Amino acid sequence: MSDICNASRQAIRMGIVDAYALLQGSSRSRIKGEGIEYVDFRPYMPGDDVRYVDWRMSARRTGPGKTIDLVIKEFMSEKIVNTLIAVDMSSPMNFRGKIAGSLYTASLMTSLANMLEDRVLIGIIKDDHYKVYAPQRPREAIYYLVNTVCKENPGGGEIDSAILFGDMVRKTRMIRGGVLITDYSHQPDNIKSLKSIFRARGLGVALIYMYDWSEINPPLDKGLIPLCSLNEECIVNDIGEIYKAVREHVQRIRAISRLVTPYTFSLAGLQGARAEKIRIMNAYISIRTRKPLVSLG
Repeated sequence: MSDICNASRQAIRMGIVDAYALLQGSSRSRIKGEGIEYVDFRPYMPGDDVRYVDWRMSARRTGPGKTIDLVIKEFMSEKIVNTLIAVDMSSPMNFRGKIAGSLYTASLMTSLANMLEDRVLIGIIKDDHYKVYAPQRPREAIYYLVNTVCKENPGGGEIDSAILFGDMVRKTRMIRGGVLITDYSHQPDNIKSLKSIFRARGLGVALIYMYDWSEINPPLDKGLIPLCSLNEECIVNDIGEIYKAVREHVQRIRAISRLVTPYTFSLAGLQGARAEKIRIMNAYISIRTRKPLVSLG
């Protein structure tokens, strides 16, 4: 347990340092979202509010016989918003660098929220229940997370953590969006159901999946491996077939997640999270400004 605790504390420190290194010299006026004064323009996207269309600029960009090319104003973000960051602490997450990667990712987002003077609510999913902590400042949220990791072992349950996350979102009021940091141990339909939950409330969502290389890649090209149930009944399966099924499951979860939200990440632990730190922080900004979700088609 001390190893997980130490790795988690180190990951959080990395997240804080990386976030502030990237944001050095930035100010709140550079973050785009709804506010009083617009700072930039961009092409219209399905789901954008037509009230923010700049009709004069759109007319100048549309020539005779051409399709209409609408332009949207982007505004300075001046509102303090509430964001929910949920961290899965079920048993499958207690494997190598997945917990450390999760806390690093949460640390990046809470550090950014701290600079924006946002309010972060932290959700912890464990066993068959969850709890939501609402600190006064974002920095408190990340230390609450690491203290929880250091005091409690990750525990499993029979309820899919995606279901618990959806319930958490339904019962948590006054939030702009939600982030779930988890792994691939979900039923695809439970991930798909998140779409309707967030769309019904007009919230942004990011789905961040942690994994270890050895979970989806076999240690040997060929071989047999015993699979045993809790009552010690075992069968022997080909290792290649087992990992093929695992990869197919992961690919399906990834595909469904991309239909739920464009802010979907697949991160190989702490190292993978650090490699994607800029995209992770941009995802937080997009969620807090309620960028439109893609359609299920």
